[in-house]
Amino acid sequence: MIRDFSRFMGWIRKTRLGGYQRRKVSRRRLSLEKLDSRYALAGDLAFSVASSAAEGEAAPDLVAFSKAISAAGIRIFGADWTSETTTQLKLFEDGARYLNYFEAFNGDRTQNSIGIAQNITAVPTWKASDNVNVPAIFTPAELSAAANIPIPRSNTPSFFPISSQVVAKGSPLHVPIDAYDPNGNPLTFTVTSSQPGNVAAEILQNNQSARVTVEGYGEMVFQLFNTEAPRVVERFVTLANAGFYNTTSNRSMTFHRSVQNFVIQGGDPLGTGTGGSTLGDFDDQFNLNLQHNRSGILSYAKSFDDTNDSQFFVTAGPTRFLDYNHSIFGQLIEGDRARAGINRIAVDGNDRPLAPVVIQNVTIFNDTENGLLRIISLGAPGTTSNVTVTARDSEGNQFSQTFAVTVSNDTSNGAPFLADIPVLKGTTNSPMNYQLTSTDQEGDARWYLAAPPQNSPLQITVNSETGAIVVQPSAGFVGEAAFAVYVARGPLLQSDLDDSTLFDFQVVNVRITNPFSISVNPTLTIEKGGAASGTVTRVGVPLGEPLTVSLSSNNPSKLGVPTSVTIPANQSTASFAVTILDNTSVDGPESVTITGTGLSFSTSTSINILDDDTTSPWHNASSPFDVDRNGFIVALDVLLVINAIASQGIRLLPIPEQPVLYSIDTDGDYFLTPLDVLRVINFLGRRPSGEGEWASANSSPLQTISSEISQHEALQTMALSLWLDDEVRGLKQRSTR
Repeated sequence: MIRDFSRFMGWIRKTRLGGYQRRKVSRRRLSLEKLDSRYALAGDLAFSVASSAAEGEAAPDLVAFSKAISAAGIRIFGADWTSETTTQLKLFEDGARYLNYFEAFNGDRTQNSIGIAQNITAVPTWKASDNVNVPAIFTPAELSAAANIPIPRSNTPSFFPISSQVVAKGSPLHVPIDAYDPNGNPLTFTVTSSQPGNVAAEILQNNQSARVTVEGYGEMVFQLFNTEAPRVVERFVTLANAGFYNTTSNRSMTFHRSVQNFVIQGGDPLGTGTGGSTLGDFDDQFNLNLQHNRSGILSYAKSFDDTNDSQFFVTAGPTRFLDYNHSIFGQLIEGDRARAGINRIAVDGNDRPLAPVVIQNVTIFNDTENGLLRIISLGAPGTTSNVTVTARDSEGNQFSQTFAVTVSNDTSNGAPFLADIPVLKGTTNSPMNYQLTSTDQEGDARWYLAAPPQNSPLQITVNSETGAIVVQPSAGFVGEAAFAVYVARGPLLQSDLDDSTLFDFQVVNVRITNPFSISVNPTLTIEKGGAASGTVTRVGVPLGEPLTVSLSSNNPSKLGVPTSVTIPANQSTASFAVTILDNTSVDGPESVTITGTGLSFSTSTSINILDDDTTSPWHNASSPFDVDRNGFIVALDVLLVINAIASQGIRLLPIPEQPVLYSIDTDGDYFLTPLDVLRVINFLGRRPSGEGEWASANSSPLQTISSEISQHEALQTMALSLWLDDEVRGLKQRSTR
């Protein structure tokens, strides 16, 4: 029984604050200036009356207490954007939803009809049956003492009542279970349907949750759809865990768009609707179980198909035209008061809030208090079922509620959507076949379109009814390309491509590689009478099927290869023998080409056959490093070989018609390469300082030449040695291609 409620509450205010001065506001607009004592009060009271109790013992039940004070006629008036109102409601935890709460101000922050009628000039303001305004923040214990209503104690969980539901045929409905346990124990949920042939029901499991804290408005808690939208959830969780959605001293994150009775939108660091994260765009992801058929749907915003990044929106009600156009990834469980408050804020002509709606932070957590129920219609429209949800705590206490579900017709017809398309991998000159697949909730006929960009190296044909695609690369094309595919309920006009609600669209990436390569060892030369082997290696053809390559030699009288070689299905390479057939003397190396052909592709490699007794005329056999044949081995010999490479390139040396001036082939292999330079450099590097070198092991001693090599030349020689040692392998290999 209430005993002079307003006088008692006034006494509490004066005792606690030393004479509380309420914040006065005009009749039309609530003042936004901070009241130091009010903020101090909010901080002082930031504790929960549901203090810890021993396991199994009853604890203060704020849900039951809130119901009791509401039944006694106690009312609270507030403004949803103020931290004072939010602080007061938070003191009642889940019981706040059961208070007789009245919004006293409009979206433009002027008094509404309730605020005017009740003369609300400060928030929060409490009223009892005496109808006297008491503007202050009070704890549940203080209200209990003033109203002479004890705070009940309990260890039984509960959840906010679920009203009767209507579920449309083919449109699964998600029902939040906003639960509470006085002891704070974790809760689990089960569900049964009396007519499972009409209505199926399940409790979603193993999902993460997100808490979005908005300055002034409080918290919104969402359960995320990890199973149905893993790609979308992953992006949101990644950004949240990185602090991307948090307001900092350097950047404010806001809800930058609010369209009343439609959506609130946030997640743009620029606050203009044009910004995003550094992670870039990611593709849409749709699921038949996820539809925009109620309030509190958390979904990604985008400018066109597959351009999701960081921006998201929350629905104010059913928005079915967004189905399979925007990627749903969560459902609001707690905090609908905050969502509704943001949605009714005054905005400009571009739907920008006139007062900033600041997202303080977004945190990802495992919600052990609440649940999410999915209801699926299976029966004919008009059929019903009674669905029972039960909450249990870890001590075995439980609470159940039964509500009716009716199946109705679905008047919405969503567009079809494409299944994810992987990167298409093909080989040179070979066509690729791919079957597009799509889903339509109603099973309607679908129409497919494929469109490569201008000057594309790909020719695309598509069966518009079945979605069968043939991709033909241009002759000889190797590399990456892309084209677009569409699915719709019927043929698309050019003008239709501007309305992404009519179709689903994906960019298909294509990678074309050579199917195989061939190589021969040794890579450069094979002496007559020697042996060699070749290898065919898969490049663009995956394991799983055998690969046969035809082989040929352009000079079969000198070098023989098998007619074909097959790589087994489970192997990446296969070897073949190379046979030297002609052992007659020749005056120099002969180049023979081996060609491999298969899968409309051909590639070649060349090898050189040397007569086993032929000496290169470019080689000084008696003194290999005396390039200019003057009896001295000095830095000039190095420079002569370098100049020959610089002017003529790495190459197979020809048979000269006249005696050569310089012996630039220092290793006698008929090839001019950096190795010929390196051999001379290494020889000079081994000579002891101050000693002369011999031009030949059988010649007379030469005069000392160390003085001819300057310090600059020595450093240059060292640098050349380091460079050549690193480069020579690649240069020599490239000479065989």
